[in-house]
Parts: sequence; C-alpha cells; structure tokens
Amino acid sequence: MNNPYPYSNDNKRYQTINYYFRNTYHQKVAKIPLNAGFTCPNRDGTKGSGGCTFCSSMGSGDSILCFDDSLQKQYKEGLKRMQNKWPDCIGFAYFQSYSNTYAPLPILKKIYDPFFKDSDIPGVAIATRADCLNDEIIDYLNQQDKEVWLELGLQSVHESTMERCNRKHSTQIVFDWLDKLKDTNIKTCVHIINGLPGEAKQDMLETVKQIAKHPVDAIKIHMLHLIEGTQMAKEYEKEPFHILHGLTVEGVMEWYAEQLGYGDEKAFWGMAGLLHDIDFELYPEEHCERAPELLRDGGAEEDLVHAVVSHGYGIRVDVAPEHEMEKVLFATDELTGLIWAAALMRPSKSTKDMELSSLKKKFKDKKFAAGCSRDVIRRGAEQLGWELDKLMEQTILAMRSCEDRVNKEMEELEF
Repeated sequence: MNNPYPYSNDNKRYQTINYYFRNTYHQKVAKIPLNAGFTCPNRDGTKGSGGCTFCSSMGSGDSILCFDDSLQKQYKEGLKRMQNKWPDCIGFAYFQSYSNTYAPLPILKKIYDPFFKDSDIPGVAIATRADCLNDEIIDYLNQQDKEVWLELGLQSVHESTMERCNRKHSTQIVFDWLDKLKDTNIKTCVHIINGLPGEAKQDMLETVKQIAKHPVDAIKIHMLHLIEGTQMAKEYEKEPFHILHGLTVEGVMEWYAEQLGYGDEKAFWGMAGLLHDIDFELYPEEHCERAPELLRDGGAEEDLVHAVVSHGYGIRVDVAPEHEMEKVLFATDELTGLIWAAALMRPSKSTKDMELSSLKKKFKDKKFAAGCSRDVIRRGAEQLGWELDKLMEQTILAMRSCEDRVNKEMEELEF
C-alpha cells in the first residue's frame, strides 16, 4: 500500500516522535519515565496547593517503575521493560514526574549530569512548567552535547479553563519561553489536553492555532484521562455524566431484554441499568458495597439488589452475575462508557454513524478512555459466551436505539 504522507512510515497524517527518532537514531528509541523527587509551585504553597486538578499524587508519573528508588534503578528497570517489547531499543531519560526544573541549578546538575555523561543514553527529556525556567537553567541545558527536550505543560490556552484546573501560571509565559528557546539547541514539546471540562471542539482547535504561532518542535495531545483520587475526578463524580450513563445503560438493557426474549421483563432490566451506579457518587470508594442499603431503603426487591451489586463482580465485590440479565449488565456497563467516549470524538457526536471497525480501533488504543476497563469488557463477553465483536456490535445498536430518548431526557433535566 502506498503511503501518501511524507513524514510517516505507518500511514499517519502527521510526523510522530517515533518516526523522528527512527530517522535520527536509526533504531527504536523509548522514553524511560523517571521520578527525580521534585514538586511543583502549585503543590508546595508557593503559588497554590493541590497541584493541577487533573494531575495524580505521583505528578503524572504513574507508569514509572520503582517510583521511590534511585534514578539509576528506575532507568535500568524502565529500559528493561521497554526492551521486552522492542529488544533493540535505546532509551531517552524522561524526567516526567512533577516540575523537573523546580530547584536551584546545583541540585539540577547533580541530578542530570550522570545522564548527560552516560554515553549509552542518547538524550534527555525534561517535563516542567514554564514558570520553573530561568536563563541560568537554559544555559546549562543548552551546553550539553546530546539531544535535550523541554516538555512544557500548557494543556489549554484558555485562562478560564486553566484557572479551573489550578494551573497557576499564564498561557503567555509558555509562549514567551517557546520564543526564547528557538535560539538554542534545546527542542521543545508542548503538552495539551483535549476534553477538559467546559471546552468544546472550537476551544481545542483554538489552542492548537495559538501554539502554531510560536516555534515548537512537537506537540503531545492527551485525551483527558481522569485518575481516581484527583480533584478533577472528584468533580466529575458529581457531574451530570452519571445521570447520562444511568439513562444510557437503562435504554441499553431494555433493548437487550427485547432482543434476548425477555420482553415481559423489560422494565426490570431497564431499572437495573438505571440504578446500577446508585452508590457511586456518594461512596466511590465503596462502590457496589453500599448499594444494597440504598436500594433496600428505597423498597427494592432482592433480585434487583443482587443484579446491581453483581455488576461489580471481581472488581469491588464477590457477588457473581447469575441471570442472563446480570451478565448483560456486567458486560455493557464499561462498554457503554467506551462507546460514548468514542462517539464524542466523531464529528456527529453520535453512535448512529459508528461502525464496529471504528470502535475496535478505540478498544485497542489503551490510552483512549483508559478508565473503561478492557479486561472487564472481555470478561463480560466470556460470561455471556459471546465473541467480543458480537458484544460490541450489539451494544452499538442498543445505544443507537435509545440515543434520542436519552438526549431528550437530559435536555428536560436542564443539563
């Protein structure tokens, strides 16, 4: 198959960092994430506390092996993991957690010099905040004889969005440093997040348009990933999404009841779908464990209690799905979330034009809607005795069947 794109060897419309590294070093290069023990000025009280609302307690270094061990051990173990997948790969040292220039220069030198002097390490990437840079640090990094990247967290150009996210620095300071760094040997990468609360498609496009006005070597586009325990995740748990999800699963369960020959139990199937997350907003850490008391207080029968609790089987509780309805609920709960996330990325914002092949691509992309467990979805298909493709295709059809009704109900609720 001919590749129409000049800066790609795998038919992507853009030049990937993988393409750049392979053409520069003529082999696979993996970035090895590291934690050097820094913090951030919006964590330690200098500018604020708590950090950015989307950032984990590990400073976005959640994938780092041996997080609290020495940097040398972190690098060694991280490279070993990468070489299990790509045996011939070499490793960039990627200082990822927190703000990795937030310290006096002598401390930075002590941390970075061993990696700059290691001939087996082709380069160093440093993630930081633009308000944690100064000329002294830039001069030091610019003097190194190997490739150096500075990765700046912008996330969005919209100040109102970033105020809500507790970033605690301006957009302009990022652009000022990009302009300054163009005259150095240091390469720059700007990180942005698509899907931040309150932002629509035009807001995300505006962020990219503004970045394009400045000299930048790379841009990293993150899909918003809510990490359990973060402030943003806690805010999300109070958002109308949970009502939307409940209404969606209700409609999906009603569709399955009709399709699987349980039409006379349609209302019961729907009720199980509607109430399956009844305890999640109030007790996210005890999800499915607190549901029985809430349901019984509302007069629910035990078969409904069992159905609701069993959708957390093997995750939160040891109550296994038994009835076919319970197995359908278990299988479709996570899957409806994945399908809806995929639909929101489509121009139509709808499931009505979604094909199975498109969903399968999103399913394989572990970074997309990472909170939707692929393992749980697979287990659900296995419990039903279905192929995964069948479960996906049927659930797309189920969501199409109720999409208009769900949207109307959400409008009537004024969300």
